[in-house]
Amino acid sequence: MKKDTFSYLDENYRYLNNYIRDFNEELFISPHSSIIKGKTFTENLTREACKLVGYGLLNRMTQEERLVQLENEGTLEGEILKSFHTIRMLSNKENYADVEEELEVALNIHKNIYKITAWFVQTYIDSKFETDTYEIPMPLENKAYDINLEIIYKVIKNIKNMENTIAKTQDDDKKNEEAMDVFDINEKEEAENIFEDLMIESIINNESDKKCLIQELSKLKEYSKETSEESGEFTNLEKYMNIESGTKEELESINFSECNILTLKDGKVHSSYIKSLITKITDSSELNIFYNSYKKNCTKCSNCDCCPIKANYELLSNENVQDSIVDLLGKCIIKNNITISTKELINVIYELIVPETYIDVNSPMFKRKISNLNDLNYIKLLMPNMIFNHKKLSFIFQELNTLDPLNVKNQKIDDFIIEFNNSKDVLSYFKKYIDYPKGYLDKIKDIEDKETEYKNIRDELLNLFIRSYYLSGKGDVRK
Repeated sequence: MKKDTFSYLDENYRYLNNYIRDFNEELFISPHSSIIKGKTFTENLTREACKLVGYGLLNRMTQEERLVQLENEGTLEGEILKSFHTIRMLSNKENYADVEEELEVALNIHKNIYKITAWFVQTYIDSKFETDTYEIPMPLENKAYDINLEIIYKVIKNIKNMENTIAKTQDDDKKNEEAMDVFDINEKEEAENIFEDLMIESIINNESDKKCLIQELSKLKEYSKETSEESGEFTNLEKYMNIESGTKEELESINFSECNILTLKDGKVHSSYIKSLITKITDSSELNIFYNSYKKNCTKCSNCDCCPIKANYELLSNENVQDSIVDLLGKCIIKNNITISTKELINVIYELIVPETYIDVNSPMFKRKISNLNDLNYIKLLMPNMIFNHKKLSFIFQELNTLDPLNVKNQKIDDFIIEFNNSKDVLSYFKKYIDYPKGYLDKIKDIEDKETEYKNIRDELLNLFIRSYYLSGKGDVRK
């Protein structure tokens, strides 16, 4: 009879297996106790691994510090390292919405414990060991549990549905690979990465005051870094955004002018490919994780009336703005005949929404910094200013800066500037001539009552108007 994976620990690491027995015993009675047992098991397993590779001094460190050192030394990597960190993050969570969430966390920890135990057994106990397919724990029949069985089976069903979704993604990817014969990827690993990452982060960050659109956007930026232009791999970035492409060139470096991806109509440059990347982020669909996060979190956030990230996301959702951005990027490409990658396009879209040069979104205090933004800085961080005034971000933004509408000089513009500067109600120009999302300038709606501050930002308001008119103007300001 084949040995159970955990039974391999009995000979030299019986105390570790005792933690697993306790974990299983408490799972459907007190999930929180199981989470604590799982955390203790994992930390002790890590300590044993440190001893076996000669890094006993690491046992004095925290679990996170140990994992970092073991990664640097090459002991932990890839999926196994990810499982260790997943257990660490899930077990450090302090508050749970209800027992369902607590049980879901415990079951996710159990699955990852199974993975790291199989790794430990194969690496340090039996090199010929082959792990069985993981099976989710089930409640025993005719046994009383503190948790209602309906809740237990509901949580298990949700997890299995997620696994079925992963399996379906694997099948779809396999079919796509056979049809195109272009990509060389491990479907199972890629799919599990994406769905498990999203599920785990949702569990960890379920508090309404901590969740934010930036969490999804930041993942987008991180996934974009995974694109390998040498290997041509269909990476997490493409799957995360559901980018479909039949050619390696479209996913890597693209010379748009040579590939006929750009077209010219009515004096504006069009590109369905570039626009599709934008709409993957802004489309108001239930399947769009970015939009769902915006709808669920941003609209209820305490910073909803003063957050430039929310404001920029809403502006980017305007189809006219999307067309204007495509036109600007197209002109940059045609003007300089440059080669640009999908990764770089994704980064441009991210940077148009998220003003990282001013707001450190990785800081636990970033929401407080947003709430403390003064009117001047808020205006500077709005997309119409961001797109033309941040040439140090990349060579693309450097080219966009050359197309800044502020560089255009003619009599019509000069006359308008005089009129604008002499007006006692400049915000009325925005309401009349700019197609902004509702509440886009709510933060500064009372600025004209603050005489000193108003004078200081009047020039910035003029710059914002001229740039905004280029992106989403309506009507003729000189009629």
